Amino acid sequence: MSDVLATVEVRRRRFTVEEYYRMAEVGILGPEDRVELIEGDIIEMSPIGTRHATSVSALNRRLILAVGCRSALAAESSAPLSRHRAPAGHRAPATA
Repeated sequence: MSDVLATVEVRRRRFTVEEYYRMAEVGILGPEDRVELIEGDIIEMSPIGTRHATSVSALNRRLILAVGCRSALAAESSAPLSRHRAPAGHRAPATA
């Protein structure tokens, strides 16, 4: 019996920010889902721990003191970064 290595073509479907938000609106992704849209892929994220939260808080405070009123800061913002990237604060966006 000879070993045969089969090659399978896998087609990847990249999601847009609009599709990602729509998944949350219709209930495919819920508020309990810790996910981000990264380069069109929906990625499960690990929970934010105390160490991470403390680091973000300290860095945010230092940045605010450094830039003052010259700039606006949004730590861990849910603003879409591109057509295929939406951090959404590590979770699916809340629906109204």
